[in-house]
Parts: sequence; structure tokens; C-alpha cells
Amino acid sequence: EIGTNRGGMFYLLCSISSPNGIKISLDLPHSIFGNNDFVVEARNAQINKTFKEAKFINGDSRKKESKDQVKNILQGEKLDLLFIDGDHRYDSVSSDWEMYKDLVKDNGFIVFHDINDSERARAKKCEVGIFWKDLKGTKIEFNEKKYWAGIGIIINNEKMMKKDKNSS
Repeated sequence: EIGTNRGGMFYLLCSISSPNGIKISLDLPHSIFGNNDFVVEARNAQINKTFKEAKFINGDSRKKESKDQVKNILQGEKLDLLFIDGDHRYDSVSSDWEMYKDLVKDNGFIVFHDINDSERARAKKCEVGIFWKDLKGTKIEFNEKKYWAGIGIIINNEKMMKKDKNSS
């Protein structure tokens, strides 16, 4: 997961994954959407009580060093699922997509949180919905299209790509 924040979604993802599956949290404390270090340490300890194999990376998902840490944990394996819920600004979501999609296995899932594009979302600098609209491929949406939130899933295959912002 990119953007673990308080850890609820990461805990859920760990709960439904294979007991031997690789579980990685990549989070940036003190960011626009991050927590302070005390909360991060408490969160990690709480999750590790149940999922001792869970790995936590404190870093900026847009930096090569962070991706290298993820790749080091994966040791050549591919992810079944990547959950993107980090910095919600367009350029950051786009960067997470571009940097990490190659770590997801063929026909694996890339999930985006907060795909609802609304005035309220844009006022909070949540541009995930704009990015979501720019993606092409096999997409599944869970979205009431109200003020906020929504989950978008795209299947990692050859049909998946980002539309050119200038094309229709």
C-alpha cells in the first residue's frame, strides 16, 4: 500500500492476503496526508502484533530510493495488488502509478482510493478522480459519486494505459 496513514486499510489488506504473502506499507510521515512519528510507530507495532511479516517503509513514494526498498523486499516477486492512497495531487498519483505499476503481476490489481471527482475533492487538492478519468483499461468502480471517496480498480494488463491529457 502507498499511503498507509493510520493503517486501517493496510490491516484489512494484510487480513485478506495469503499468510505467506508479501505485505508492504510505503508511507510518508509529516506529509500533507501523513501522521507524526509517534502515530506511525504505534500503528506499525499494532499491525505487527498480528502480521509479523508486514514491512514498513517510511519514505516518499516518488523517490527512486523508496521504489528500490520495495523491490528489495519483493526480491523479484510481483504484487497481486497495489493500493494507491498517498499524496492525492494529480502529479503525485500519476507518479505512483508510473513508478509502481511494473511491480504488479499480469492481471493483478491496482486500486485507487478517493476516485470521486467533485468540487469538494478538488477544494481539498484531491485530484485522484481527475487522474482516474485519464486511465484506460479494464476498470471497476465502487463510487456513489457524491462528495468524496470512491474506490477504483484497474486490472494490470496490456489494455491499461494513461490517456494523453490533450486527447479526448
